[in-house]
Amino acid sequence: MKKSSKIKIAKTVRTIGRILTPLGFTLAAYQPHVTGERKIKSLTKLVLIGQNQKNKKVIIKTSRVAAEKKKMILERRIRQELEQLSQTVKGLLIPSEIYFGQKNGFLFFITEFIDQPKVFVAHNLKEQFAMVKKAIESQEAINLESFHAKTGNGSACPVFTEKEYLTELNRQIDFINQNCPNKNLRETLATAQKVFQEKKGLVSRYCGHLIHDDFCPHNFRINNGRVFFLDYTAAHFGNKYVTWARLLNYMTLHNPGLEKMILQDFKKNRSKDDLECLRILRIYKTIFLIMYYVKISKKTSGNLLKLTKVRINFWHDFLQKLLQNKTLEHR
Repeated sequence: MKKSSKIKIAKTVRTIGRILTPLGFTLAAYQPHVTGERKIKSLTKLVLIGQNQKNKKVIIKTSRVAAEKKKMILERRIRQELEQLSQTVKGLLIPSEIYFGQKNGFLFFITEFIDQPKVFVAHNLKEQFAMVKKAIESQEAINLESFHAKTGNGSACPVFTEKEYLTELNRQIDFINQNCPNKNLRETLATAQKVFQEKKGLVSRYCGHLIHDDFCPHNFRINNGRVFFLDYTAAHFGNKYVTWARLLNYMTLHNPGLEKMILQDFKKNRSKDDLECLRILRIYKTIFLIMYYVKISKKTSGNLLKLTKVRINFWHDFLQKLLQNKTLEHR
């Protein structure tokens, strides 16, 4: 990232600190969410750690960019709907809202900070598995019909059917092909496109469930063995295996032991069609990761660019294995 961008972010953080003081909030000295790769997103939207007048930690999301404000308003609406559900659905836990409003051109969305005395990876594999299984299955139990019965007709959550997934897949592939001139990758993506098209009926069968499109450790926190969901804009109604697919792809890189345990449980307790649908959605989420890193590669340089290219190659290789139906045990 350019030095001018870093200076801009630091200046904006100081401005926000001054705005928050009359509202009863102060910023922490160290802000982990504006460091490293996350600085790229901080140019338009900031996620900061602060505290209220009672010295209780809070999470502060803020932006003065119109498009980001619109997303924050949507995020709040989704959070409010999930809050209604959390009153009756066990395992669906979300932080409480503390403040929402505009000040000096900035929109602020402030929620409670969920203390995490023991990070997710510090738990043993059995504990990790039990926690994520309970959290994800609490979502799977909610479909559009039951959701409307609890919250009334209509929802702020996007609804994805197999048609939306295919449209999004095609969009991602087009972006990759236009911005990453790699013949082998192009051929792999064409194969993936064909496979997803052939499996549309299977994808459709498992749609209509509440899912979290980005369910991995940076989007949930553990407190007393309970999983609290973060990033409410990732809440959708769609294929029930999207949440599992995202988590498994993350664990492929960061925690293969948990990936193996989840896959073994699936083989033992779910049908062949469930397993196949999971594979198809992992293909979908892997292509998203490739697109994401191709996009990042256009905004980075130096060592971060080198790392981004390594990640693109890694996920391309992994995509090929998924297309060959090679699970963790076979890799």
